[in-house]
Parts: sequence; structure tokens; C-alpha cells
Amino acid sequence: MGFLDKLKSTAGNAMAAASDAARNVQDKGKEMTEKARLNKAIKNEESKINNLYIYIGQKFFNENNSAPAGYEDPFNGINNAKAEIERLKKELDSMNASSNCPQCGAKINPGQPFCQCCGSKLTSDSSSAPRQLLFSLNRPPNRLLSRKLPLKIMKNNAADYSMKKRGPLVSVRVFDL
Repeated sequence: MGFLDKLKSTAGNAMAAASDAARNVQDKGKEMTEKARLNKAIKNEESKINNLYIYIGQKFFNENNSAPAGYEDPFNGINNAKAEIERLKKELDSMNASSNCPQCGAKINPGQPFCQCCGSKLTSDSSSAPRQLLFSLNRPPNRLLSRKLPLKIMKNNAADYSMKKRGPLVSVRVFDL
């Protein structure tokens, strides 16, 4: 019986050690959870402070028309950034600004002298526009812009142009501005 008692004692010791290890892991897990909770609370409070700094800075900037001594560079930086934002917004607006051709309804850009779809004249003052060539296929206007075809422009002579579309030639009208 000594052997069985020894075996029982060894098994009991192993169970106690495993139980202690499990308790240890559980305690470490609780500690890590508590540390994470505290770190999150600290980050929340730091975020509140940063938001208040931003609010104070914006209020200070808005209440002071001119930069107080020592704040010239930040004030100039903000004013320059605001001016750049306005310039970029105007540029974006001009890129988005477009209208439609009165003849065919195709989308046209401001200052464009002729419709790229039907070729009708859009503005009366074409002398201010740079000299350029505008190509219009001899097809109904609605089909011209509805498909994008791989086209190759071939110059036969100074006033004669043709476009080749994987096979037969498609005639082209040339408008000289």
C-alpha cells in the first residue's frame, strides 16, 4: 500500500500545482485587464485635454485679429493655410463647373469655343482662345461620346486628317479656331 499512497500523494501535489498555476494565470489576466482599462481611461483624459487645447487655440485665434507677440508664425501659418484652402476650392469649383451644348446637350467646359460633339459654336469671342484643332467624327452626335474607341490619328497633309479605327477609315471634320 505504500506505493498507492505515494502515487496518491504525488497526484495530489500535481493537482495542487496545476490549480495554483491556473489561479496564477487567472490573477495575471485580471491584472492585465485592469491595466488595459486604466490605460484606456488615461488616453480618454489625454484626448479631452487635447480637444480643450484645440478649442482654446481656436478661440484665441478668432478673438485676436492680429498676432500677439510670440504668436506671429502660427498665426501666419493658419492664415496662409486658409488662403491656400480657398484657392484650392476655387480651382476645384472651376474644374467641376460645366454646362451643356444648346444644340446637342453634350457636356462642355467653360470657355470652350465649339462643342466637341456636334461642332456648333458656343462663344462669340473665339479670338481670346488659343489656336487649336477640334476633331468631330461624321457620325450622329449621340454616338460620338457614347463609346470610347481606340483611334489612331493619321496626318495626310497640313489640312487633311483621318482617323483609323481597326480597319476602315472614319472621316473627320477639322475646325480651325
